[in-house]
Amino acid sequence: MAELKETLLSKRFYKKDSLNWFVFLMDVPKTHTLRTMALSTLIVTVYFGFLHYILTYHFDIEFHLPGFVTYTLGYIMIILYYFRLNTSYYRWYEGRKALSYLGASAETLAMKLSSSLSENIQEKEYFKLMMQNLLFAINGHLRGEVDRTLLVDCDSFIMNSQHVPNAIIQVINDRINVLYTSNKIGKFEFLQLGKHLVKMNELLAQCDAIRKTDPPFSYLYLIRIFLVMYTIILPFGFVHDFNAWVILMLVIYFYFFTGCEIISNEIQNPFEYDQNDLPIDSICLVIRKSVTSIFEEGRI
Repeated sequence: MAELKETLLSKRFYKKDSLNWFVFLMDVPKTHTLRTMALSTLIVTVYFGFLHYILTYHFDIEFHLPGFVTYTLGYIMIILYYFRLNTSYYRWYEGRKALSYLGASAETLAMKLSSSLSENIQEKEYFKLMMQNLLFAINGHLRGEVDRTLLVDCDSFIMNSQHVPNAIIQVINDRINVLYTSNKIGKFEFLQLGKHLVKMNELLAQCDAIRKTDPPFSYLYLIRIFLVMYTIILPFGFVHDFNAWVILMLVIYFYFFTGCEIISNEIQNPFEYDQNDLPIDSICLVIRKSVTSIFEEGRI
């Protein structure tokens, strides 16, 4: 049987070393978040500097925003971003957990098929090929498009399907039904294999729900409008107390809140190609190698 092509990792992810703080701090200017925010941070810095210059040297304005106003707005901002980050990370975590369970189900299914068909080499080769096709299809499906040229020995039903992973699962299920009706596997093996296929389909549906369901637009709109308004009025609460230091302080505030928004926006869909998304290519490649090893050697 033809071997499936090896796929290269489509993204190189930044390797994080949580113990080497010095190297990490030296790499801060190269980080994705800072590069994404460079223009907006520069604009806000110019705005804060201009406002400080006008209020300090040209207009003697006695207006001073009460401290409780800025503190209250800051608390509201923190609460909004707490739920924003928590919701986005929950989607990222659920996606990672679903992929982990999907890999475990695929390996368990391969073990049971390999054990039940230990004497039937032809059927083992067929299921090994279909499981490899399934993992390639899941990888492409979660990325948004399945590369059908990577699929081997698939009929028109799979190649023309709108949901290729589901089509492959259905083909595997049909083949298991044929084995059961021809008495090549027993009823217990048939029921167990069916449960694992159902589990894989449910996990795939969970990943689809994360990928296709966006957070409420009104909530995102409220947070971003509030951030802009907060950035505009914040200098009036501190410019008379901190003088020129207010520029640095407010830029740090802006960097923190805007960085939280950028990170939340990236991880709310963990199956894309952003730096903080899940490395689906490498995960599926590891599962495929494990499944192949199970069919070829009878163990991982």
